[in-house]
Amino acid sequence: MVDEKCYKIAVPIFEWRVAPRLDTAEKMLFATVEDGKVVNEEEVRIVGVHPLNIAHWFKDEGISVVICCGIDAKCSSLLLESGIDLVSWIAGNAKDAVRAYLKGTLGSMAISTDTIGGGPLRRRFRGGKFER
Repeated sequence: MVDEKCYKIAVPIFEWRVAPRLDTAEKMLFATVEDGKVVNEEEVRIVGVHPLNIAHWFKDEGISVVICCGIDAKCSSLLLESGIDLVSWIAGNAKDAVRAYLKGTLGSMAISTDTIGGGPLRRRFRGGKFER
């Protein structure tokens, strides 16, 4: 459970957006939250952190919440076992994702997980519209 007074959120980033995959991102946005407001943001390069060690690295960095898009099952399990809250399948501007999380509206940035024929329907956002 996240301490509501002060905690850190991590978002894997590519340029200014939530990166497509947590395990291949080269940079993270770390946002420090105090009393429900972002008080500090910094970009951190991921250097030499293996995806299976990411949960330990996040714990060392004081991360309580991870917002990402794609994540493999093993990495997801390791984060959850470490007590880190995980919100996945989020796309869009990384800073907007942090603010939406704080407002409780992050679901509006979620990628559709509708199914067709038993498998997930994947969508890409291009120039103001979704493509299949």
